[in-house]
Amino acid sequence: TVADGLTITPDNSGFAGANTFVQYTHTITNSWPVERVVTLGYDSSQGWPVSFFAADGVTPITQVTVGPYGDTEDIVVRIQVPAGTPINTFDDTIITAETTTGGVTQSATATDRTTVRGLTTYLDGGFVNQATVFPLGDPVHAKATGLSPGSNVYFEWRDGEGNLVRTSSTRKVDTQGAAFDEHTTLEGQLPDDDWSVTVFTSGGAPLETVYFTVTFDAEITALTATDAPGVGDEVEVGSSVVNHNTSPITDSLMTYLIWWDSNGDGTFGVGDIYIGPGGGPVTWDGVDPVDPTHITYDIDVAGGGTWTDTPWTMSNSQFPNQGTYRVTSVWRTQSGIEIDRATTELYSIPTLGWPLFGFTIGGAAYALW
Repeated sequence: TVADGLTITPDNSGFAGANTFVQYTHTITNSWPVERVVTLGYDSSQGWPVSFFAADGVTPITQVTVGPYGDTEDIVVRIQVPAGTPINTFDDTIITAETTTGGVTQSATATDRTTVRGLTTYLDGGFVNQATVFPLGDPVHAKATGLSPGSNVYFEWRDGEGNLVRTSSTRKVDTQGAAFDEHTTLEGQLPDDDWSVTVFTSGGAPLETVYFTVTFDAEITALTATDAPGVGDEVEVGSSVVNHNTSPITDSLMTYLIWWDSNGDGTFGVGDIYIGPGGGPVTWDGVDPVDPTHITYDIDVAGGGTWTDTPWTMSNSQFPNQGTYRVTSVWRTQSGIEIDRATTELYSIPTLGWPLFGFTIGGAAYALW
């Protein structure tokens, strides 16, 4: 795969309140054999102010120097939402990275979409890292914006079944029109993707509700896949997990996908080729459901316990290309909530290659053999 000379990834999306900031991180990759100075630019569809910072999020920048041969540098984009911006307004800010080397100019873009809403959940009490997925047992921080300074509000938190789990005390809205609260989920509560927090006026009128996902505090600790350097070799894949919660995980499942990164962007997407459960290649069109290479069902992990999958195998006889494949495993609850995911790599030489394999069926097998 020949990489693009200059890329900036990924596209991002997030939320912010009026009179607040939202920030996104991008990675700039330089695949030329020389160090290059990359100039940054932006175009906000709403005309909002945008600033660039180094990876520390503190040092202002307008350019970044990126080393050669696939070297990368992270940048932080900070977008200001003006005061008085209505809820549900959205802005698409196009971030441009551009450089000229030897008279050749290259540029790349990424898009950050920001939707304005009055209530947002965060991982941290500094209200910088927005999130909608939280491990069981961790605090969930909520920030309401666009409120009347000096007024009073309160927050209600409900679990995935709609049960009230917390009502805050009265919060006085600060001079910036913001109010804050947090809730720490408990070990005995159940993961669900319909947890919610609502901010109310002091008189009990709901102002806004947002939903978030609570999942298990558990992780894939190992994902292994053997190389298949010989014609007709078997790839052996396995994984191990750990459950950090005291609550048991029952009837969960692990899906595995062996795939070829056709465009070299490091992410499975449209046009990439995956290996179906029968061992044959499928080019994903972005519409049809992906049938994983392998699924392990009925995974039970006790509180504080571990689990290791029995390794499974797949012949490389129909793998379409010679080179590096990726294997992605995704661990989910029985209801489909993602617990964790991991990716590793393997090297393979297929028996004949694809579409060469199809050509041999057409009557030229004698020439190849």
